[in-house]
Amino acid sequence: VWKAGFDGGQLVAELFPDVLPKLRECQAAGIPLYIYSSGSIGAQKLFFGHTTEGDLLGMFDGHFDTTSGGKKEVESYRSIAANMGFAASKICFVSDVIAELDAAREAGMQTVLRTADQDEGSDHSQLVSFQQLAIS
Repeated sequence: VWKAGFDGGQLVAELFPDVLPKLRECQAAGIPLYIYSSGSIGAQKLFFGHTTEGDLLGMFDGHFDTTSGGKKEVESYRSIAANMGFAASKICFVSDVIAELDAAREAGMQTVLRTADQDEGSDHSQLVSFQQLAIS
């Protein structure tokens, strides 16, 4: 149903306004971008292939879903880092779920909490907008 809807133009994925500029900035800087979502890889590709900004699939270097393991499990992040071919310490994982960030950090990744409001109970770096994410 989703495929038919996206392919037929009845469904179009809307992005938060801060997403595309940051994706472009990362791409221009040569920073590889990956998605790890509880949504299937197929769903990710439908979503990012049919956005209000057009087909953005070419901006991503890879996709991961729960076939790599649960998003709150440390081993999932270790597996993803190995699959990406990077040391975990070179990967920045952004999420709005603290338990996912905890698992990613335990695997050695840098973590950033995307939140609408400052979360005083979190010890992860935080941002409200992707524009706050430093690219280096």
